[in-house]
Amino acid sequence: MSKLPRIEGGPINIQNVYASEPGYLWSVSSNRVAYVRVDGDKLVQLADIDLPGTRRVKGEALDRLLSTDFASVDQAFALAKDIVGPNPSVATQSGVYFVAGNDGTLYVNANSKVMAIALKDPADPSKGLRVKRTFDAAAALKPASVLGSPPEVKMVGMGMTYDGHLVI
Repeated sequence: MSKLPRIEGGPINIQNVYASEPGYLWSVSSNRVAYVRVDGDKLVQLADIDLPGTRRVKGEALDRLLSTDFASVDQAFALAKDIVGPNPSVATQSGVYFVAGNDGTLYVNANSKVMAIALKDPADPSKGLRVKRTFDAAAALKPASVLGSPPEVKMVGMGMTYDGHLVI
């Protein structure tokens, strides 16, 4: 395990993306978004916000998940359920798709919702993050069943066009 301080989140954190302000990143995980300053070889969290419908996972629990030598898939699944909740596949659906706009806004999925997140005060990141607006795809799209699962609206991708339109 790394000896460097980490930006907690997860259990899933696919990648970080540069913010529009030089020297800053958006760190996105399956349960929260953090605004981070790059300080030499360290990352310093300045603000964060939970994604709705998610459960915050503490570092100790993530360490336990990462450091356990599992004897079986069932054992790994049981520990994942203990840490993230009764349905780990649902607990890891948020924060998977995200793009950063050039206006200081991060667009991220929270289950079927797309949220636009920005700093409350761009001059002082320590004042926190806010949700500028939310779009619920479940209100606009028909639920579908995949491989016999109950019908629901799930996101399968998000991107931004060259002229700043969001594509879901």
